Amino acid sequence: MTTKQRDGVTRPMTLRMSPALHQAAAKRAEEADVTKSAWIVSIIARELGIPGHELPRKTA
Repeated sequence: MTTKQRDGVTRPMTLRMSPALHQAAAKRAEEADVTKSAWIVSIIARELGIPGHELPRKTA
């Protein structure tokens, strides 16, 4: 399955992780008010130096 995004067609990626890692990622995504996928993509993009995938800044 592919979906069209602002920067082209995307591809699915399956990640397997421990329950503890999954729970921690879910918590951080919830704190950032984004999906787990969006949070994980932002981390990968930041690590690879690919701009355009930053999380929105929360306003107080």
